[in-house]
Amino acid sequence: MAETLSGVNGEILRWAREFYNMNAEDAAKAIGVDVERYCNWEAGTDHPTYAKLRKISEVFRKPSAVFFFPTPPQLPPIKGDLRTLPDDVVNRFSKNIIIQFEKAKVYQMSLKELYSDRESIFMHKDAFPADATALCDYFRTALAFPIAAQKARKSTKVVFEIYREKFYDLGIYVFKESFRDNSISGLCVADSQFPVIMINNSMSFARQIFTLFHELYHLIKDTSGAEIIRDDYYVMLNQAQSDIEHSCDTFANMFLVPPDDFQVELQKTRLDEHGIEELAKLYSVSREAIMYKLWKLGKITSDDYTALKEAFYGEAIREKKPKKDINEELKKSLYDEYFNGIQHNIEDLFVGKFQMFLDSLLDSVEKDCIDVERYNSIIEECFGNNSVEFTPTEVFNYFVYECENTFESPNVAKTICRLIKTDISFISLDPKRLSIMIMKTKNTEAIKSLLNELFTRDRNGCWNTYDTSIAISYLIQSEFRHIDLLKVLNKNSKSLEDYYKYCCKTSFAVLLRNKRFNDYVKVIDSDWKAYFLYFMYLIENQRHDVLAEFAFFKNFFDRFNADLDFFCGKDSKSKKPNYNGFYQESTAKKLYKEIPGSDKIIREAHKLRNSNPLSHASAELIDSKSTSKDLKNSINDLISIINEYMDINWNYFR
Repeated sequence: MAETLSGVNGEILRWAREFYNMNAEDAAKAIGVDVERYCNWEAGTDHPTYAKLRKISEVFRKPSAVFFFPTPPQLPPIKGDLRTLPDDVVNRFSKNIIIQFEKAKVYQMSLKELYSDRESIFMHKDAFPADATALCDYFRTALAFPIAAQKARKSTKVVFEIYREKFYDLGIYVFKESFRDNSISGLCVADSQFPVIMINNSMSFARQIFTLFHELYHLIKDTSGAEIIRDDYYVMLNQAQSDIEHSCDTFANMFLVPPDDFQVELQKTRLDEHGIEELAKLYSVSREAIMYKLWKLGKITSDDYTALKEAFYGEAIREKKPKKDINEELKKSLYDEYFNGIQHNIEDLFVGKFQMFLDSLLDSVEKDCIDVERYNSIIEECFGNNSVEFTPTEVFNYFVYECENTFESPNVAKTICRLIKTDISFISLDPKRLSIMIMKTKNTEAIKSLLNELFTRDRNGCWNTYDTSIAISYLIQSEFRHIDLLKVLNKNSKSLEDYYKYCCKTSFAVLLRNKRFNDYVKVIDSDWKAYFLYFMYLIENQRHDVLAEFAFFKNFFDRFNADLDFFCGKDSKSKKPNYNGFYQESTAKKLYKEIPGSDKIIREAHKLRNSNPLSHASAELIDSKSTSKDLKNSINDLISIINEYMDINWNYFR
């Protein structure tokens, strides 16, 4: 039996669990133990093993060392940022929602490090008009996107992305995440210089646009907040909280559907189902928003309002059941994922599509007509739906990563076995997702077929790079537990053996034990932020999150340059490193001017930083087909110029 860690503090476990509003049952399930055993850990009558501590650390998103502290760390609760929300609501936030608030705060801290002198529109609040109409006009002008231009765009996605870029120009940072909890469509964390908005990208784009402006009003009023999608939400608010939330909704509605412009459009529109749908498309809002506006303007009665909703939503309202003839867009807005507390998931919208995907893939593999282009077209054909604003890739990812029920079907496992036996190389089209798919079947025949094919190819001397990628994906999913496959992989790639030995099997700390890093330590000295950034770079490197790896290394590089310049005494007048200055591209180029090619390396690194969604509001890297390669190459190039600089200035490091 594995040794237990008696130093783990049960009080810290309880604190970490309660931080995420989790009960003991949920925590035990997530960690993979029965609830009685977990409760004994919190009580101090039993203790977890090292393996379980790693899982605890993962579930509660805290370093393992924290659980040995004598008392809980003093972290500010999210309630402190959410004065506009009642305690009953905040206390029932899921772990996934709290994580989004954490991310928002981390993004905000990173932005302050990156752009310490950047301004936002909220640093000039004195100029904001008090009148609601005038305030809408003020921000319409500031955003430089007239209502006519908004109406001219025929895609809600395009409108959202335009507004997102416009927000960035005003110093408002908008990030999109899959919240994995559709009770909230978005949230914001106020700050006069670095305000952050988080948007739930599981919602329709019409909903995302509305949420964007709901959160904007929170920021205007200098309050952090969240847009809750619950029918009973408003009755839980006190008067002050209710006023601010209603004001947020009113501002968003007034901005996106200006009353004067709306009156003009009403003169040209019949107030029936078709007319309301056309108005919603025209303004890039939901039909519910248009109906609500008509009701508030007195254009329709309460009975009309109810009748129109009946026409749009039919029996789904009366019986609280989804119907196939309901427009799928509405399943992701106010009446979508949550309508009267009933959640609709992707399986309901794409019944039988995953099996269809496997059948189509098998047909193409059997006919020997499969390539990346055909593979992607199969995903488009099986998971595309013009009435749903999830992309085909998002739907496919949901089935692979989130939907466990999919793989319980005997037909799914049977088809996957046939695919493997027909031609195992199909996995090389998409090694990560397809190997996860195979592992998730938990089907002995499917997994054995995969391994047998790999071993056969090795014995026959026909092992290639595709087989290497498949083997790596399998080993990652199985946590490197297959010794024989490791031997085959090591035989075919010595570099991978070294990688496994030093990066997977051994503590990351061994990476620090080298002469070059000792030189880095001399430069960094007591700059703990540089140590932290380098540490996080190593962590993300081992997690294979290349976007995060590059974001941390680029931040380290900029900060390290200031330390390096100061250490070598290039500026004799400086009494401390110039951290703000070295985030500028020109300053870095000046430091490394003696090194051939450094200008190009630094320019490319800054370009990648500005297109990395983890470092910048932009997100061009997401669309790049060579993202990982470009980022890895940039990191290596930056390391090379650091090392060359230190070699040139060797006397300083003796």
